[in-house]
Amino acid sequence: KFIKQEITAPVDYSKSALIIDLQFGCVGLMEDVGAAKEYLKEMASFINGLREQSIPICWATIGDQNKLYKPITNEPNQTIRSNDELEKMGFTKGPKNSEIEQIYLEFIREYGPRLNEVVYCKTSKSALLEPSDLNKSEEYNAILKNELYVDAELPEIPIDNLASFMLELGVRDLIISGAVSSHCVTESYITATTKGINTEIVSDGLLSWKTDQYDGNYLSDFLTCDAELSEIRIRSKISDIITGEAGDRELSNADTDKIRDISFISLTSFNTPNSIFINNTPVINNKEYMNNKLVNNKP
Repeated sequence: KFIKQEITAPVDYSKSALIIDLQFGCVGLMEDVGAAKEYLKEMASFINGLREQSIPICWATIGDQNKLYKPITNEPNQTIRSNDELEKMGFTKGPKNSEIEQIYLEFIREYGPRLNEVVYCKTSKSALLEPSDLNKSEEYNAILKNELYVDAELPEIPIDNLASFMLELGVRDLIISGAVSSHCVTESYITATTKGINTEIVSDGLLSWKTDQYDGNYLSDFLTCDAELSEIRIRSKISDIITGEAGDRELSNADTDKIRDISFISLTSFNTPNSIFINNTPVINNKEYMNNKLVNNKP
């Protein structure tokens, strides 16, 4: 199969992390610069913790294409993907906000996807759709079409997709963080769970709409990092889906039982205050480094 032909290094994907839509298009919609700095600081520490623990990171962005960017190498690698790639993948596109944009660009160029990490660009909310998911009911396809990032017909899901990548490499446990809690995060959680992957959600690593009252204009609301709010939004969204869409989505009773049993965890399970390497230079205190770099804008 396509994955095993191309990936031969002994990378253990059994426990992996999925970071959803941690792109400027989302972070740039946070209400205040201070909150954006704090969120990126915590996510940087989280990402370093995952890498120190050798937990593979899979990245997803939302945009106008479905495309899988496979790892270029399987060896430990500190090289971030090129600026051109980051733009093509949708990481650096977003609303013009010079202050948050500068902070975000520093973050993504320092902590973003490395050459040995997979990136999946998607048009739908769930990062884990497969071609077979489009063969369900017309009602489910209507749900998928309604949540498209672009106003178009439901695009094909490529054979090389993130779900196939994960399942082929034996992902059993998945840690999800990113944006937005009651949208892409919830849909990805549901899809992962129904595909048999044990999934945990990092509630303080999520962004949520402050009001979640979408009126056709995303700029009418702001994103915030609030663990309690995110958990409430996710539970509410899942309840609505189970109550109103379980049949359309072809969810079995076993599926809905598993989906209801949500496991929330904290960033602190992975953050690493100990010695790390940044630009091949040892940094003794990660929190201190991030305070200087992202909060005080000092190099």
